[in-house]
Order: sequence, then C-alpha cells, then structure tokens
Amino acid sequence: MSASGDNLDFTRQWVSAQPVVTSFLFAAVRNAHDAEDLLQEVAAAALGDFGAFDSSRPFLPWVLGIAASTPVRN
Repeated sequence: MSASGDNLDFTRQWVSAQPVVTSFLFAAVRNAHDAEDLLQEVAAAALGDFGAFDSSRPFLPWVLGIAASTPVRN
C-alpha cells in the first residue's frame, strides 16, 4: 500500500478508536488536559509504528497497548 493509503487507513481506524483511547487515558490521569496531551503522543506513536501493525488483527487493542505504555508525566 502507498504511504497515502497507509495514512488514510490509519486515519479511519484512529477516528474509530479515539473515543475509547481518550477514555482510557482520562481514567489513568483523571485530568482532561493531561489526557489530551497523552492522546496526541499516542496518536503520533501509533502513526509512526503503523507500518508494524498487523492488519489481520484488531486495531483497538494494538493502539491501547501503545497508550498503556506511554509514560505519564507529572
């Protein structure tokens, strides 16, 4: 798939997963601003690693794994 096709595929999957990822991050930090900052970090990390994503598997658990491994800064 081309780079633009990968970006489009990522965007479609991210838009679907984002509300769940946002809730997951908010539950972890209990601060909307901090959760939004982490959400941006997770999105950037997931986009950067999207080439390693196995499209035969579900996207949401994969991206939640990235979210769970994103360090929380105080």
